Order: sequence, then structure tokens, then C-alpha cells
Amino acid sequence: THLQPWLVPPLPLLQGFAQFRGASPRGDEVTFALEIPAGEMLDNVGWTIGTKSLAIVEAGAPPRVVVSQRRYRGRLRVPTDGLSLLIAALSPEDAGSYTAIIHTDKSQFTRIFTLRVYERLPQPRIRCDAQSCANGLCNTTLSCTIPSGGSNVTYSWSPPQPSSTTPQGSTAVIPHPDPLINVTCTAHNPVSNNSTTASVKALCGSSILRGPPPLTSCRQDISARAPTPLPLCSHVGRLVLLALERSTGMKELFASPLGPEAKGPGHQEPG
Repeated sequence: THLQPWLVPPLPLLQGFAQFRGASPRGDEVTFALEIPAGEMLDNVGWTIGTKSLAIVEAGAPPRVVVSQRRYRGRLRVPTDGLSLLIAALSPEDAGSYTAIIHTDKSQFTRIFTLRVYERLPQPRIRCDAQSCANGLCNTTLSCTIPSGGSNVTYSWSPPQPSSTTPQGSTAVIPHPDPLINVTCTAHNPVSNNSTTASVKALCGSSILRGPPPLTSCRQDISARAPTPLPLCSHVGRLVLLALERSTGMKELFASPLGPEAKGPGHQEPG
């Protein structure tokens, strides 16, 4: 990873000073690259991490490198021109602010590098959390998480779903009647992304297909010549609502249980 410049304000006060920032995965390497003005020769570079000395690089062929901090030994490399510093086998402990103070035969200037180190993301896990039904509609809630957690992780769903972020990951609400769709959750951080795809039915089981009791209706045409009124009916759950339309336009409503025990209008139980 080569860090790129992000802020070099064009102010006279800050001439000779520049900041760079970047992110790298754990186990990868990063290179802090330096430049000096044309016509100048490098004398030395002093590197610090935070407020602690990290290394001194003295120009030569090859350059002489003295590493101050034990945990960096064996992981630092400097090219023959002495104008960059490579750190290998990065770990989260390497994150921080690195400062290079460069001395040439004619000038001195400073470069600051801000490094963040992130884990490469594993595949996220999708789980069926809940199913709720109200007013004849059902919603299924899915969650998407990274097994090892991680910092600065964001999530997206495909196809897009109403979602929210939780401390553990992301939740999405899948409306019926789409239990057979495949959904993909993708986790992102600054250095990687990873996805998992699953079907709602496979996650939540066949019970998701049943959903709420269906709303059905039936109707028969009413004729003024009909000797008896014919019923209009609809049922929700276990109740049937019958509407008797008479030729006079009057209606009678009554409820009856649904099933073989249901009785028609005018039925009387034997005494």
C-alpha cells in the first residue's frame, strides 16, 4: 500500500509540511514514500511513531538504518535512495501517526503519514431472527453479522431492503409475499468486502410460506325473482360473515363458525 496525499494546504506557514493518510489490511505491508526537491541531496531522515523515535536513516550506498523500537525490527525496509520506509507484516498495533523529518544538503521539511490497519473481512452470516404478522401482512427480519466483529464495518443488502444498523451488524425486513427470494448481504470496511447469499425460505424454514390466514370472499348474484335471498360471504380465520340481501334492499348480517358444523340462515337446533 502506498499512502496518498490528502491535505496539502497552500499556505506559506505550512510550506515544507504535508500530511498523508491510508489504510492497509492486517498482514499486508505499507510504504511511506518521500520526495526531495530537484537538485538537493539527502542527508538523513528521522522517523517517529507518535512521540517515540522509530528509526534513523542516514544516506549512503546502501543507506544506514538504525531501528529504535524492538517490535519493528525485521519488518522495516529502506530502498537504496533512502527516500521511503516500508513496514511489513502489519498488525493493528502499527496504526498511528508516522512523522518523517527530512534533512537535505539545502533544506529541512516534514511529512506526516496517518495509518489505519483493518482486518480482512470474512464472509458475513445471515440469520432469520423473527417473523411478525399484522393486518394480513407479514414481515420477516433477517440479521447480517461478521463473526469476528471488526471496526468501521458497513453493510448493504441486495436486492435493497429496509434495513438498520445495530452494534452487532445490520438487520433487514423482508415483506411477504417474497419468501422465495435470494438476499445478499455484503460487509465492507476500508480495505476489503465480503458477501453471503441465502434464500429467505432456507433461512426461516417452510413455515414462512404459510403466512397469515388468507382472506377469501365469495359472491352470488342476487335476483329480484329469486324465491329466497342468496348469500354473499367472506371469511377471515374461523369466522364467516354472511350478508343476506333481500329484494327490498334490506340486509341481515350474522356470524357463523367456518367448517362442516356451519349452519345456514334460518337453521334451528332441535329442541
